Amino acid sequence: MKLTCVVSVLCLLKYQNVFGSEPICSRFDYEEKLLKKLVEMDATMSRMQDRLTELEDNVAACKCGVQGVAFYAYLSANVCPGVHQILVFDVLVTNVGKAYNAHDGAFVVPVNGTYAFAVSLFSQGKKYVGVEIVVNGDVKGEVFADSQEINDVHSSSASVVVDVNVGDHVYVRRGADSTCGILSQASRGRTYFSGWLLKY
Repeated sequence: MKLTCVVSVLCLLKYQNVFGSEPICSRFDYEEKLLKKLVEMDATMSRMQDRLTELEDNVAACKCGVQGVAFYAYLSANVCPGVHQILVFDVLVTNVGKAYNAHDGAFVVPVNGTYAFAVSLFSQGKKYVGVEIVVNGDVKGEVFADSQEINDVHSSSASVVVDVNVGDHVYVRRGADSTCGILSQASRGRTYFSGWLLKY
């Protein structure tokens, strides 16, 4: 009934002189066109609602799944690793997200994003040491500390910012151009590895 009234009003507005010689609006013709438009609008609204629900679900999943990712660990003692041996930073101070493994030295990326990784390295006296920050076998950064000329402790540090994906392995290993005398002592300095999520 309401639809018929609307169509009638539209017809009257379009054809002011319904009793004259101008053609009279067909009620059924306009009802058909109006219904077609309503069906199209309903289908469009349904698609938009489905897309909105999908986006809301994605946002909720991101917010619930990522509470923050950060870790900081250091070597408990001096070490003498072999060439390209992974350093295991066995004293774990911070591990938000539980992505760093203090048993094998690897940080396994829990969520896609941009991360910062930092390494601080100390060399024993009369030694020169170098390590690499590695992602899935690709070297992303290097650190070198040289105490070869004197019997003293030297330190160096480096940081990198990289885009990584879920499941990528990030770790620190001894470089090829290096002796094995890495120092980590409470009284002289700790060799450490840290990382944190910047943006996902």
